[in-house]
Amino acid sequence: MINLKIICFFEDIDLSMDIVRICNYKNYELIFPDYNNFKKEINDISIGVVIIDMEEQKFHSVDLIDSIYKNTYFPIIGFKDKINKKIKEEANEVGCDILIDKETLKRNLDIIFEQIIKEITEKTKS
Repeated sequence: MINLKIICFFEDIDLSMDIVRICNYKNYELIFPDYNNFKKEINDISIGVVIIDMEEQKFHSVDLIDSIYKNTYFPIIGFKDKINKKIKEEANEVGCDILIDKETLKRNLDIIFEQIIKEITEKTKS
């Protein structure tokens, strides 16, 4: 069984509660690292996924996303209230693997996490 860690950079209470519910049910670990010291907090994590609020200016930083990617290679999921093709392209350019609107993210969290675990499992078999 894969011990997935969900690393969150957002301040949305409702989304937090949705993720807590899934983490409790699936036995995933949930981490809200300190923005200023996140590298130290996520340094020892081997399997994780990062969720970032792209509406929040401090989290929508190219430096933050780039640093997370270079230090972890974890999948990075960005979310915004509304997205379009241009916003999606910009998010991909700064390093988000997936950009999704917040409501779709909330509805599909468990499916997204299951897909990530499936892909990780397949990669470790080969």
